[in-house]
Formats: sequence, structure tokens, C-alpha cells
Amino acid sequence: MKIFMTIFCLTVLTTDCASTKAGLSKVKPKAENNVFIYKKYSRGFYNEFYIGEEKITSYLNYQKTEISEKITAKKDWEYCLKLLKDIDLKNFSD
Repeated sequence: MKIFMTIFCLTVLTTDCASTKAGLSKVKPKAENNVFIYKKYSRGFYNEFYIGEEKITSYLNYQKTEISEKITAKKDWEYCLKLLKDIDLKNFSD
């Protein structure tokens, strides 16, 4: 019975993921929905940055208890969106 349930769950998951995958032509960036996320890990150090239209949020530890926020300038956000449009998604593999 466990084997049957495992096969059933894997089948459902693979068909669900395959049916919701968007093609490259369907993905269009919208300025109000974009957030850039950058994570940096090394031995004993952790940084995570969320760059949005209004602010940049920095998490300075893994537990996300030390937080730093800064306001994003309009011209910097527009430059980030320009860089986003310049990315060729066809070069990335699935």
C-alpha cells in the first residue's frame, strides 16, 4: 500500500508541475510585482537581501532577527528593471 501511495503521489506531483509551467513567452516582468532576492552564505555568515520598488530589506542572520531596511531611490529601481529586461531567459536551464 505504501508503494502504491508513493507512486500515486509522484504521478500527481509531476503532472501538476508540468501543467503549471509557464513558457518563456508568457513570462513578462511587471514593475509592481518584481522583487530581487540575493542570498549570501559562507561559514558562519549569512546575508539575505530583498530589493523591492520601495525599500531594500537586509536580513543579517539566519534566524532573520537582525533586519536593516533602506529606501530605494526611483532611478535605482528603474535601473534594476532595465537590467531585468536585459536578462536572456533562454540561457537558463530548467
